[in-house]
Amino acid sequence: MNQNVSARQVGMFAIISLFALKLLFLPSFLFEDSNNYSIFEFAVLICVDIIFLFLILKVKQKYPDKTFFSLIVKIFGNFFSKIIFIALTLFFMIKFLYLGAESYNYLRDALLDEANIVLFLVCFLPVVNVLAWNGIKGLFRTNEFFFVILLVCFILCIWFSFGTTTEPLFFDFGEFKVDRFLNSTLSRFMWFGDFLFVAIILDKLPAKKKDHRKIFAYAVLGVIFLLFFMFAFLRLFQNTSFLHSNAISEITQFNGEFAHVGKIEIISIGFIMFTVFFQGALFIFCGKECATNIVNNPLGCQTFICTVPVVTSIFIVPGVLGASQILYWSSMFLSPVLFVFFTIFFLITLLKKNKKLKERPS
Repeated sequence: MNQNVSARQVGMFAIISLFALKLLFLPSFLFEDSNNYSIFEFAVLICVDIIFLFLILKVKQKYPDKTFFSLIVKIFGNFFSKIIFIALTLFFMIKFLYLGAESYNYLRDALLDEANIVLFLVCFLPVVNVLAWNGIKGLFRTNEFFFVILLVCFILCIWFSFGTTTEPLFFDFGEFKVDRFLNSTLSRFMWFGDFLFVAIILDKLPAKKKDHRKIFAYAVLGVIFLLFFMFAFLRLFQNTSFLHSNAISEITQFNGEFAHVGKIEIISIGFIMFTVFFQGALFIFCGKECATNIVNNPLGCQTFICTVPVVTSIFIVPGVLGASQILYWSSMFLSPVLFVFFTIFFLITLLKKNKKLKERPS
C-alpha cells in the first residue's frame, strides 16, 4: 500500500505535534525556572526544533530516494546502526509512556479527581494503537480531518485568556541569570525534538522543494502559535504562573466574561485529548519503524510495538506519579544526546558527496 503523504498533511501534523504536552505543564515549569525570561527560553528551544527540521528537509532534497534508516546504515555500518535503532525505539517508547502518564494526571486534575486509571487506559490505548496500526497515511489523514476544528479550539483558548485580564501587554523581566537560564533550557529539552518524526518518514515525504517550503511554513506557523500562547499565559498569571500547571485549561477557566457558561473548559480538554491521541499514535508508529530495522520483521514488530505500551502501562500506572518522574529523567538524558547525535549526522550527510555515500556497502 502506498504510504506517501502530502506536504499539507506533514505540515498539519507538524503543528499538532508541537502542541500536546507543551500546552500543559511546560509553561509553569519554565516560569518556575526562569521567571518571565521563560518565554525566551521557550523561543530558544523551539527554534532549535525548527533548525532540526530544516536539516531534515535538506537531507531529503539531497537524497530524495533514500530512507532515513538506509542513510544511517551506509554511514555507520550494520552493527552500530542497530545500536542507534535500539536507542531510537527506546526513545519513542519512553516518550509515549510519559505522554500517557501525564495525560492521565492532566485529566484527573482537570476533569475527574477520582478518575480510574483503568478507565483512562481503556479509552486511550485502543485509539492510539488503531491509529498507529493503520500506518502513517491513515494517521495523517485523520489528523487532517480534525485539524481545522483543533486549531479553532486552540485559538479560542488564547482569545479567552485576553478577555480575562486588564494587565499591560508587557511585564517586568527582572534580573537575568545566565547559568539558571542555561540549566533550565537543558533540563527541559525532553519536551522538544518533536520533528524527529519527519526523519523517520523521510522516504514518504514529497521530493519537491516547494513542498518542503510548505512543510517548513506550517512548522513556523505552529511555532508562532506556541509563542503567542506562552505570552498569553505569562500575561494572564504573571508571578503566579508557576502555580498553574494545566496551562491551556486554566487560561480558559480564568475567564470572567464567560464564567457563566458551564463547562467551557471542555474546549481545552477536548483539544488536548485529540492532540494526545495523535501524538501517542505517532510515537508508537515511529517506534515500530525503528524496531523493524532492528529485526527485519515488519509484522512481528508492528504487533510487538503495539503490545509493549499496553503491557508496560498496566505495570506503570499503579504508581503513575512516580513513573512520570522516572520516564521524565530517562527522556531528559536521552533527548539531548539523540538531538546532538542526529544534528551531527545530518550535517555529515549533507557535507558528504553523493558518490561516496553510494559506494558504501549497505
